[in-house]
Amino acid sequence: MILIVDDKPENILSIRKTLELYKFEVDAAASGEEALKKILKHSYTLIILDVQMPSMDGFEVAEAISGYSKARDIPIIFLSAVNKDKRFIVKGYDSGGMDYLTKPIDPDILLMKVKTFSRLYQQSQELKHMHQSLKEEVEVRKLAQAALSEKVNELRTTLEVLPQIAFTLTVEGRIEYANRNWFKFLIRYDNVHIDLL
Repeated sequence: MILIVDDKPENILSIRKTLELYKFEVDAAASGEEALKKILKHSYTLIILDVQMPSMDGFEVAEAISGYSKARDIPIIFLSAVNKDKRFIVKGYDSGGMDYLTKPIDPDILLMKVKTFSRLYQQSQELKHMHQSLKEEVEVRKLAQAALSEKVNELRTTLEVLPQIAFTLTVEGRIEYANRNWFKFLIRYDNVHIDLL
């Protein structure tokens, strides 16, 4: 869902109609404060944020959003009719914006940017989920490895106390482990072998 934040209802309406025409799900907020409340309750793939708003401007809203762990990765496109100067554009990027458009907005340009940023956000979220899944799998494997090592140690302890010769082999047939009785047998056998010579 895309959140449009603008204090002028006519601006929200025109952007909403453009996006809904292309099947984007849209939500709106008429102030920075309302936007922040909505961001806490809902998940958004993109925020289209007007710069000039009373009380809390778009830059302040973007900086507040960057403080929310849930929302800090949501791309923000700034829109401005007044602040077209380079220093405002730089401030927009510095405060967390991914893009800065000036009004009047070309609907085709806006639509291309919305499609691109929405797709990038979805891909970013998918990568995060994959990373989390891999991290969880690594943890499961570490626990399984630790449990296996513990079982191997228990088995070796058991083999050490047996009165018989005991050993384990690798898949290739090499001796991997042998208990003390194995070595006692070898020493005894070598002594007998020497006596027979």
